[in-house]
Amino acid sequence: MKTLIARAKTWIPQPLKEGVIAARRMPRLLTAGARVLPDYVVFGAMRCGTSSLYLSLTDHHQVLPAFRKQVRFFDLHFGRGLRWYRAYFPLHVTARRVAATAGRAVTGEASPEYIFHPLAPARVAATLPDVRLIALLRDPVERAWSHYRHEVRIGREHLSFAEALDAEPGRLEDELERMSRAGYRGRAWQDFAYVGQGVYADHLARWFAHFPREQIMIVRAEEMFERPEETLAAITAFIGVEAWRPQYTMTNAGPRGSLDPAIRERLRAVFAAHNRRLGEMLGRDMRWT
Repeated sequence: MKTLIARAKTWIPQPLKEGVIAARRMPRLLTAGARVLPDYVVFGAMRCGTSSLYLSLTDHHQVLPAFRKQVRFFDLHFGRGLRWYRAYFPLHVTARRVAATAGRAVTGEASPEYIFHPLAPARVAATLPDVRLIALLRDPVERAWSHYRHEVRIGREHLSFAEALDAEPGRLEDELERMSRAGYRGRAWQDFAYVGQGVYADHLARWFAHFPREQIMIVRAEEMFERPEETLAAITAFIGVEAWRPQYTMTNAGPRGSLDPAIRERLRAVFAAHNRRLGEMLGRDMRWT
């Protein structure tokens, strides 16, 4: 039955889908002025466990979920205005009711694409100057391989991994410059920046230009995978909610696959200098060796 329902959804024309979504959102838009803005944003990177982190946090009794995990206001939908963004978050009255019984109420979203978008840091700083930011960073070699397999699985990537790595500079040519123009979507960076998304030092430098270091928490995805309770305890302390025993479940995991050792070594060499620079920026070892 679930399979039939899933297939049926693919038969619905896109304009009709968009109309249904807009109709569902309308009541929230009408009450947008009475809604809170996020206290925290998880902003990176793709294929690093942001879905698992977000869902774990929303199990907390002091954390209210957004109506969508991945709102993508600060990269794709900024032109829609703040009222559109507010519509994805709980009402003030709901937050006050939860705070009255639980002692505190916070909410947030997780849009990993924010990490690499050139306009996102300034937009977030102007809109949410006091927000707590959480950056999940995974070994960039493993992240690139997971990203590639994801694109193959959903049918967007038809090259071999080696071919895709060779094609990446051409696919991404001038894309960041174009993304600096309001309204440009930048799909190539989202879909095919297997190496580019893993150059974390470049991306974080833009965020540190707009936010103090103490407002951004850097989390290795491997720490989340291997020691979820310990890592989630640190994250909950960072966003200002009580410690609790989380029910951490890995979600959105891609299919297993074996990366060619030669390609692995090729990527290790590509990322070596970037990881050293990241470590110097953060004051910790980020070599992933």
